[in-house]
Amino acid sequence: MKSRIAAVAILLAATAACNRGESANNAAAPAPQANGEAAAATPAAADNPAFAEYDRLCTDLSDVNALNAAAAAAGWERFSPEAQSPLGQLLALADSVTRGAPEAGTLVNTAYRKTVNGRELHAVVSSLTGGPLSATECRVYDFAAAAPPSAETIAAWTSAPTTSSNNQMGVTSWEWSPGFRSGLDQQTVVHIAADSPMRRQIPAIGLGITATKSGAGSAQSQPAEPETK
Repeated sequence: MKSRIAAVAILLAATAACNRGESANNAAAPAPQANGEAAAATPAAADNPAFAEYDRLCTDLSDVNALNAAAAAAGWERFSPEAQSPLGQLLALADSVTRGAPEAGTLVNTAYRKTVNGRELHAVVSSLTGGPLSATECRVYDFAAAAPPSAETIAAWTSAPTTSSNNQMGVTSWEWSPGFRSGLDQQTVVHIAADSPMRRQIPAIGLGITATKSGAGSAQSQPAEPETK
C-alpha cells in the first residue's frame, strides 16, 4: 500500500475521481536544496510565488522538527486557521479521515501563513507516526490562484516528466512518483477551479503543491505538538 498522509489524499482525491491522463517515466532527480535556502528563479516562481516558497521549504523532509524550524526561519507564521477558512476545512477533513482509521497512527498538522509580494500563502507541515508506516508531508497553498500554471511552466520548473497528469472537471494536476527531488517519494501540483464540481467534495479553491516522504513506522522523529494562536 502506498503510504501518504491523509491531507494530501484530499487534494489527490480530485485527481483520482477523474480518469488519469498521460504518464511517462520519471527522470533523474536533481539534488535537493537545504530547507530555507533561496530558490533559483524559475518561470513557475515568476508565475506564482508559491513555487519559490515551496522550493525553499519542502525540499528535505527527513526530520519533521527541522522542517518546522525551517518554516519559522523562512518567515512563515504558525497559526490556527479559522474553522470555516479553506485551510481550516482542509485540515478538518484530514482529521476526519485519520479518526476513521486510528490504526494508521497519529496525524499532526502544523499550519503556517506568509504574505509574499502582497499575496497570502499558506503552508502545512504534516507528520503521521505511531502506525505501521510513517510519513512526513510539506504543502504550500495559494487559495487565490484563479488559474492553474501552464504545462510549459511546470516543465520548466521541474525539468522532469510527470508520472501522471490530469485536466478534467476543473481539476488540473501533475504527479511525480517518486519525486523529482532526491529523497521525496511523491510530489504533486494540483489546481482546483472555483467552478469545479469537485468543490462538493474538496473544500479548497486554487493551487496546492505537495511533497511527501514515507518510511517505516519508527523511521522518523516524533513531531512536536503544534502551537496554537
